[in-house]
Amino acid sequence: MSLNFRRVLYTIFIIIFILLSTIILLYSSGYNYNYKKNKFQQTGGILLEFKPKEVQVFLNGKFQTATNFLETSYKIIDLPPNEYIISISKDGRQKWEKTIKVDSEKANIIKNITLFKKNAAPSLIYQGQIENFIYSPNNQNLVFQQTQNNGGFNFKIYNELTNVFSNIKINDNSQFIDFVFSNKDKNLLIKVGDKNYIYNFALRKMIDLEQKIPNIKIKNLLWDRQGDYIIYFNDNKKIYRFNLLDYKLDEIYIYGKLSNFFDFDIINNSVYLLTAENNKTVLIEIDKNNKNKQIKLLDLPPFNFKFQDSPENFLAIMDKKSQKLTVINIDTKKIIINDNAANIVWSKKRDGYYRLAYNNDYEIYIYDFKTNKKNLVGRYSEEVKQIAWYSDFNHLLFQIGETLKITDLDYREKNIQILSDKIKINNFSLNFNGEKIYFNGETGNQKGLFELEIF
Repeated sequence: MSLNFRRVLYTIFIIIFILLSTIILLYSSGYNYNYKKNKFQQTGGILLEFKPKEVQVFLNGKFQTATNFLETSYKIIDLPPNEYIISISKDGRQKWEKTIKVDSEKANIIKNITLFKKNAAPSLIYQGQIENFIYSPNNQNLVFQQTQNNGGFNFKIYNELTNVFSNIKINDNSQFIDFVFSNKDKNLLIKVGDKNYIYNFALRKMIDLEQKIPNIKIKNLLWDRQGDYIIYFNDNKKIYRFNLLDYKLDEIYIYGKLSNFFDFDIINNSVYLLTAENNKTVLIEIDKNNKNKQIKLLDLPPFNFKFQDSPENFLAIMDKKSQKLTVINIDTKKIIINDNAANIVWSKKRDGYYRLAYNNDYEIYIYDFKTNKKNLVGRYSEEVKQIAWYSDFNHLLFQIGETLKITDLDYREKNIQILSDKIKINNFSLNFNGEKIYFNGETGNQKGLFELEIF
């Protein structure tokens, strides 16, 4: 072997050593070779957090892992920057799939991945003509009205924990109007015609308010936002506060010049009135402790606005017929939302902020009070009939026609799963832990109250 050949061979080994060392160093530093871009790039990863457990994970259609009964997350590492199709599946569950973008030196965290049941069939738990029902998340009670063959009706309570039905007796055949639960669901307001009844779940006791408060025409009855035993209402002259524990009645406000108001709300020390003035709807704030301190918050078109349920720092007023919604921050006195809406549902407070979901006929939106941004959930060719938050407040249920769907709220790319299809649903409610949906409707030759397990 000549000297020149040995030198060439020696040089080749040095170059190979340097290249291999560089490649090893790059890989150990988190770099990987991207064949599509023909260069080394620092890698990223994807962290998946899911339920239920024991799922199969796929990356671009290739099997990655089968998680065990202890795992609720899985991390895919050393991925060159690119877009990847992630799929998660489990027998008896709907597949979750989404395109995820991976960037250099970053782990893309995907939380709240939920695989709902596939082809779940509803079970009839009460047969009959169900007109109205309301579910109590705190007490696991479902209250509904059943229409009788003679044209009358009765009220029933279904306790989800005991699976027991019981009756609420009211000797009144007037037209039923509404159910409203108190703040922590200990009491239920039942409006029947011009009469108002309060049912206490713990005592199984019914209070006839007109008997307890004679000679006063009760209007616009509402619950105190802080407790379960204070109600407010008005007659033709005053706004009152009534304590259900000691039956004490107090005057909150005497109308004076604002006798033309048509709805009111009370938050802390303030009374809020919706009044008609000069062909406008006017919102007035009045200090309960200083009746002369009145602030006009805003003028609205002459629609039939009514106060809606809202957290304490906000006022929500809406005319459902014209689908006009206005939400006001009462601390800043500023309008947050002024939009078209047929239904609204508030989330619980998370990280110090709320989110409000609302829909018009063909669109669903989420307003995030943390970012102060309105985001489109979806636009549809059929009418949106109802919306509801899922129990994690990171998914939204919605009904379009005879199809009930659920979507996550990841605005990068939504994952939509069908919960039921081709079932007539009049209205639905999710139970407290997100495992079941109750609805009144009909399927096949069955009509009544149904239970549908979705998780």
